[in-house]
Amino acid sequence: MHRLLQPYLWRRNVKESGATCLPYLAAEGHVQHIQALKNYKGFRTDARNHDGDTALLCAIDADHEDVALALIEHGGLQVNMRNGRRAWRPLTLAISSGLTNIVRKLLECDNIEPNGVRYTDYGRPLFLACRCTDAEILKMLLNSNGIDLSTTDGWGRTALHVAATYGPASSVKVLLDDGRVALHAKDRNGQTALGTAFVFGRFDAIEIMYASGIRPGPLVLDRASDFGSIFTSRFLTQDHCRLRLSICPCAAARGHLELVRQLLPYTRRQQREDSLALAAFYGHNDVVELLLEYLDPSFRDWWDRTPRWYACSKSSVVIKLFESSNLTRGLKRKRGGKDDREQGRSKRNPIVID
Repeated sequence: MHRLLQPYLWRRNVKESGATCLPYLAAEGHVQHIQALKNYKGFRTDARNHDGDTALLCAIDADHEDVALALIEHGGLQVNMRNGRRAWRPLTLAISSGLTNIVRKLLECDNIEPNGVRYTDYGRPLFLACRCTDAEILKMLLNSNGIDLSTTDGWGRTALHVAATYGPASSVKVLLDDGRVALHAKDRNGQTALGTAFVFGRFDAIEIMYASGIRPGPLVLDRASDFGSIFTSRFLTQDHCRLRLSICPCAAARGHLELVRQLLPYTRRQQREDSLALAAFYGHNDVVELLLEYLDPSFRDWWDRTPRWYACSKSSVVIKLFESSNLTRGLKRKRGGKDDREQGRSKRNPIVID
């Protein structure tokens, strides 16, 4: 049958679509037919369907791994040929689909272009790999020949920027462990990767970069506290009411003690009160103890609740922290005769509370 079909293999169906049959065989997953056709003289893989997809692109898009691996093994220009309409290339399509084996096979090709093309609809392979949940794909790309880690996208962002903004924390760790990425490179807005992570509230990425010794400047902390990192977070009380929280309350809710400590000098009083209520509700004793140095826990929120009310649902240790704090503050007021809050300044820690 294959010998009978050989003369018609490359004949185009002009009336219907103007395409050859090879992309359709790949899209349907007929690996046996493709393996048989590969043995014929003049076998070509650059045939396209009416959408401009080659057989390899059709196989990857349809998730037919066996067909795609068979076509890649044949080699040729197909490994770099893009779709005419959507600008997908085999490598970028395989990375975005999370097809690890196909990505590995493509990177083994001698003529593969691991850096891709800058101005496409979907970005370079490196940036797509930074967004991918499978860290193994990013590792393979970093170990490939000719990969350029200094490349940037249209907004001047490096791979670390993209990973810190959109990718999983594992991508940030892989890039930092590689050691070739520029840690303090800035995008067009003058923002570093760590600054971008602050703005988007990426606490997991921030912790990994902190562990690598990267630290933000005061301007980054100030900008993140005042303008950025505002996003909707569920305040898990019986009301299930949504609040718009800045980065410090969210860090307190997640128990990030060192991050809260760095942000406190740049936060307003309302943000500190939100932080204390959240830390008390989630039972983060160390964060509560830190915040009690800056706040009087007798304040009440919108629902007329004190931080101690939120702590009642958690461990008794948190409740004892509030009790000891109230006792200490009561003794100070009795001896001094003045309320520290009237002075607008905390005696224990001289930071202005606005």
